[in-house]
Amino acid sequence: MFKMKNLKKYLFVSVLLVAVSIFAACEEDSTSQESTSDETSDSSEVKEENDNKDEKEKEEQIYKIGDTVKINDVELIINSASFTEPAEYGESKNGKVLTLDLSAKNTGDEQVFVDNTEFAIYDNEGNKQDDYYSYDEMAFSEQINSGKQAQGKIYFDVVEQDSYEMIYTPSFSWDNEEYVFEIVPK
Repeated sequence: MFKMKNLKKYLFVSVLLVAVSIFAACEEDSTSQESTSDETSDSSEVKEENDNKDEKEKEEQIYKIGDTVKINDVELIINSASFTEPAEYGESKNGKVLTLDLSAKNTGDEQVFVDNTEFAIYDNEGNKQDDYYSYDEMAFSEQINSGKQAQGKIYFDVVEQDSYEMIYTPSFSWDNEEYVFEIVPK
């Protein structure tokens, strides 16, 4: 009887220890999952905050002449800006022709199209200035192959000022993001 009683105690203690171990393992796994879930949630919140920060920086970013702007697979540079004389057969309605010299390089695997119609110039009061098309040299409009680059000019019929705001909205971008440049003619 003594043995049977001790055996029952040992069996009871053993079952109790196994049950406690299983319960502790389940609790630890649950805590681990919660922790991982919290870490994932925290890291996604941090990523979202960083994305929002990057987005705000892009929105607030104002590029200048000479800056290389990386837009998806295109590197765009406004090389120079200057007032040029209107063509003899095409007057400037606003008084001046602003000519921008630009370069675009395709760093991607597929062709990209960059066109003068993607650029808009605004005066200091926010009035959009007209494009100017009277020169013999056509405005920049290029299909650029992978790894290649192109250079050309775009022209605007503008009122004379010290600086302008140019907004570039690439047609090859899916997000319709706008890139803002401060244009100071020389």
